[in-house]
Amino acid sequence: MKYRKNSMAKSRIVLFLPAVLCAFFAQNTQSAIVEDLSVSGYIREGVSMNLADPRISPTDTKDDKYEVSMARTSVRADVTGKLMDVNFTVVGRASREMMTDYLSRLEEGGAGNKAMLSTIISEFGLGSPREGDLGELYNEDAEIREAYFDIQALKNTKLRIGKQIVTFGETDFFQALDVFHGMDMRWRTFLEEPEELYQPLILFNSETYLPSFDGTVQVVLRPGLDDEDNIGTRIGLNGGRWAPNGLKTFDVFGSETIGAPYNLDHPEGDKDDLTGALRWSSMLGSVNYQLMWLHQFQTDPVINSVFAPYKQRPESPVAEAIFPIVDTFGIAANGYLTFGDLVWATEIAYTPDKPYNSGSSPLLNVLDLSINSFQPRDLYLLGGYNGVIEKDTLRTMIRGESTVDLQKYLFTNRPSLWSIQLFDTWITDFNESDDIVDLPAYAATKKEHSTLITAGLFLNYNLDRINVGLAGGYDITYGGHFLLPSVTFAYGDNWRIKVEADLFYPNGVELDDTHQFGTLQDSDQLYVRATYQY
Repeated sequence: MKYRKNSMAKSRIVLFLPAVLCAFFAQNTQSAIVEDLSVSGYIREGVSMNLADPRISPTDTKDDKYEVSMARTSVRADVTGKLMDVNFTVVGRASREMMTDYLSRLEEGGAGNKAMLSTIISEFGLGSPREGDLGELYNEDAEIREAYFDIQALKNTKLRIGKQIVTFGETDFFQALDVFHGMDMRWRTFLEEPEELYQPLILFNSETYLPSFDGTVQVVLRPGLDDEDNIGTRIGLNGGRWAPNGLKTFDVFGSETIGAPYNLDHPEGDKDDLTGALRWSSMLGSVNYQLMWLHQFQTDPVINSVFAPYKQRPESPVAEAIFPIVDTFGIAANGYLTFGDLVWATEIAYTPDKPYNSGSSPLLNVLDLSINSFQPRDLYLLGGYNGVIEKDTLRTMIRGESTVDLQKYLFTNRPSLWSIQLFDTWITDFNESDDIVDLPAYAATKKEHSTLITAGLFLNYNLDRINVGLAGGYDITYGGHFLLPSVTFAYGDNWRIKVEADLFYPNGVELDDTHQFGTLQDSDQLYVRATYQY
């Protein structure tokens, strides 16, 4: 196994923002003094192992069960302090991965090679694929994730300027309103804490308290200074361990030939365009509520194909992936019910003209060819290449959580927390003839309502030094579910060791099984994470 350095170019503009502001304050004082300096963070090692035999390509026959799929080292530092009367925060993180034997095999097969055509041709027994570079996807150079100043601009107005993360809504697992930032799910899919996956953005973020109305107005402006890699959610369609079953060597979103590389200059989703959000937060009786408007990049990509261009013909030969800018209007609320000792929360998010992909009869699925046991229909590619269709969409979430006393049954040291969430996506002007696909580049179609339920139970032992969790989710509409049993050991103030099993159970209906849980077939993992907090 070997380490590989990330060669991806990074935008450095955020590095200069704190320096410019520091220089401004220094020039207007006789001496710039940093006070209350504090440094914290972690050193972390995450290792995962296949618990199933993933099918890395349509012709793959090797058993990769129990192969090490990840050996990732991360270092994070959070630096806070005060420069005169201005608080500042800088968060840095770096990650390196060992190229395990399993990842090396994916690279040799074409994962991350930006040349999917060579990978497909090799599946017909015609030559070898161009070797890829997963280090470019997984490794993270020492970078500034967040760097901002907190300024008390006016008596009731706080201003935060710089690269930062702003969260919206009340959701834990799947987002309804928390869609201002995309996520990088290529190295760990949706299973990691959102804080580790968020794509931070350069923002001007102000909060003004209005005493007369007992509420706070928040204005968030993104001036368009971010690197294109920080826009939108990146999923496993570049190949790699979290690519869909059978496509782990296919670089769909990197290929300039027959794939769909990202285009952040599309007129409907230009990275340089101004985006932002407004939020009003207040109380109504005992209920906390928020009203918001988000004008931001759609976090999930859509395919713009040459067969049915969306606003503009793609620059690539066949297609491109874009993140259109959309408007989302939402309300979030939470409160407490004495009946049942229940804490509740809800989100309602309305997105008019939300773009979806259309076309469930992709070319490679209708060809009936067989060469060297390779069926092109096994690829499930080119779904959604019939164009982009805009549909009004309403997403809702309802969550309830409380405690249950299981001490005399499970010998916990205190009552246990349980939580349940229900998510629904409703295409309000749904028409079956629109032939909307559920996921870009796949053929499974979407229904008028897509409903998902998740739940969790968390048990505490030995004065909270041992914490056991069981979380899971079930796709009510399309079938399939997942389970995440885990145990976390806390040793003093510094050490945290987590052991988790990631278990996926798709509905098993071949072509129709390319909904979210279906794409995770045979991606079961045993995940061990050791963290030293300092």
